[in-house]
Amino acid sequence: EACGLNFSEYPDKKFGPKGSPDGMRLFASVGLYFGSESLCFEGEQDTSSIEFTTCAIWNEVLEFSINIGDLPMESRLCITLYADVGDEQEKDKDGQSTPRKGKKTIIPVGWVSMHIFGYNGVMKTGLVGLNMWPDGPANPIGAIPDNITREPFCPGVVFIELEKFEVPVIFPKSDPTGDSLQAASKLAASQHKEFDDVAMNLDTIAARKATVDAANIVYQNDNDKDLIEEIVNADPLTMPNKIHRLLVWSHREKLLKIPNALPKYLLSVPWNRREAVWETHRLLKKWEKLSPEAALELLGPKFADRYVREYAVELLRSIDDNDLKEYVLQLVQVVKHEPYHASPVGKFLLEKALESTTIGHFVFWHMKSEMHLPDVKERYGILLSSYLMLCGPMRSTLSCQNSAQQAFVSVAEDIKLIKNAEERLKVLRSRLHDVIIPSSYSLPLNPRIVCGSLKVEKCKYMDSKKLPLWLVINNSDPVGKPVYIIFKAGDDLRQDMLTLQMMRIMDKLWKKNHLDLCMNVYDCVSTGNEIGMIEVVMNSETTSGIMKGAGGVAANFREDPIANWLKDCNESEEDYKKAVENFTRSCAGYCVATCVLGIGDRHNDNIMLKRDGSLFHIDFGHFLGNFKSKFGFKRERARFVLTPDFAYVMGGENSPGFRAFENLCVKAFNILRKEASLFINLFQLMISCGIPELQTAEDIGYLKESFLLDKDDDEAGSVFKGWIHESLRCKTTQINNAIHTMVH
Repeated sequence: EACGLNFSEYPDKKFGPKGSPDGMRLFASVGLYFGSESLCFEGEQDTSSIEFTTCAIWNEVLEFSINIGDLPMESRLCITLYADVGDEQEKDKDGQSTPRKGKKTIIPVGWVSMHIFGYNGVMKTGLVGLNMWPDGPANPIGAIPDNITREPFCPGVVFIELEKFEVPVIFPKSDPTGDSLQAASKLAASQHKEFDDVAMNLDTIAARKATVDAANIVYQNDNDKDLIEEIVNADPLTMPNKIHRLLVWSHREKLLKIPNALPKYLLSVPWNRREAVWETHRLLKKWEKLSPEAALELLGPKFADRYVREYAVELLRSIDDNDLKEYVLQLVQVVKHEPYHASPVGKFLLEKALESTTIGHFVFWHMKSEMHLPDVKERYGILLSSYLMLCGPMRSTLSCQNSAQQAFVSVAEDIKLIKNAEERLKVLRSRLHDVIIPSSYSLPLNPRIVCGSLKVEKCKYMDSKKLPLWLVINNSDPVGKPVYIIFKAGDDLRQDMLTLQMMRIMDKLWKKNHLDLCMNVYDCVSTGNEIGMIEVVMNSETTSGIMKGAGGVAANFREDPIANWLKDCNESEEDYKKAVENFTRSCAGYCVATCVLGIGDRHNDNIMLKRDGSLFHIDFGHFLGNFKSKFGFKRERARFVLTPDFAYVMGGENSPGFRAFENLCVKAFNILRKEASLFINLFQLMISCGIPELQTAEDIGYLKESFLLDKDDDEAGSVFKGWIHESLRCKTTQINNAIHTMVH
């Protein structure tokens, strides 16, 4: 128990006097990492296994196969404490647990990591005590190595003793010899032997021979560019293998004029060789500049070198503030991967936040929304404190926003305690009438909108599990319309926020290419632990509501309900024609967007229509191909929602209007495909935020498939047209819609 194990999960074990199962043993696994990759060919090393005790002592020396002089500045030592609780158990036919031979139950108890060098470049030595994080295994790219806050709890303290030296060991700020080019040339000369090393690790003679043959081709045919072009043009999720890395490294001088080759080159650098590191720093100064958007990839955890990250930040400085605002969400996550509190990205965000109140607004709320997380709250707290000390009048603005939000949270939590629906509404309005909020304040949702008092008589709660508040707030502008928001306390809005950000970027890319698809990307912001707010889109109705007004469940199987609703909202022929055009364009935009992002749980309660014909989607609880199923039955079989009533508005499946819809989809899809790397990189930078459906790089693999990166524009367009007709003929979509209409 002292080590954070719940031994009640192992009822077949006999407990010793200290509350641990008899026979349970402990061992530690230790590794040296640069970013997410091991610096040593042997990977992690394990200590011996010792009997469980609350004060385990190994007294063992672990030595790694890397010279101290080759350690990168960003090297990190990662330690995981494991418990071996004995043979894995299995149930026999009588329900009795029996040991499974050869299978051990190994459980990570806790983990911790430590930077080998301090911020000032001095190598750590001597005895070091480290507070562990619970569970595991060790995360080499975790935000803060040591659990100094001891939250949510600390399984224990690990003590390690590092080698001592008579003088301080200091990491050089640059190549101390000035001979990086000559040293790197010697390193390149030894590369052929490394091909042989790769071959010797393969299982078969044929595989070894093929590897050596590939090595010979690489070094004998310098004019063959096909393979190297394939490597450097691969998507960001494709990691170069050992042979590809050696190839790219050996041809680095030839790649200097190819900006997009830089990420794959950096992944090919042997970072455990100091000559290669110095050579890379030299080449960075000569490399053709990446676009700022492409430079975002270099801020991922795979690229740990400080000079590389400084280089990426310098490229970001050329982005216009209006465009940079779209990437603040990712940059705030990037701060987690930095080895020290003072980092190039942190300083850049602080500078831009002080220059632009809009950027400062979103930096503040994106960081504040994660201040409940123990592994980042110290770092974010330092940055937020620095910002608030320097931002001048903006501090008062943010204080007012925070006061209003806290008042809304209090009301939202209070009404959840009341079970009677009628009484709940009375209490809600009574609490809102008495609540103290600033007389004038902007919303975290949108800093440009300044609000005043609440229109209490129009406020209500929504009939869903978490009882979100429907708030109507007077606009401080005398001629401005009231502000409608949905305030949520108890729902995680980060996935909605990320999805809407992607759709907003898509809309910008389409408009940049002279394609307006009438997207309605409403505002959404997370402001705390399962707290946030959503913009209400006025003059709109769910397609489920339209079906209810057209006859209920049976209307989902008719073709005319949506067309009739649009005609009722647009009585003149000209207005209706414009509404049909808006519908066609927006339907194309959301079909492409939801298909690419793999948006799941699509039905007529989260697809809405504005009176002007613009269609839009809401509620993005599932993405990246996580589609709904029931009892093993896949409920969502269509790539996207496109039902016969949608096609009817356009004139029918065989009409010129539908052909125009198809062409809009194909054009929009191919525009996004050209920027596939941008979307993949933005998702990769969000892996650390903790969204359940975005935990690893494998989760982003859906994007590679949906973008059809192995096809040209004509082939991709043909495939997408096939998806259009498959979705249109998929009956399960209509059945799902009918069920939702009936149930809700």
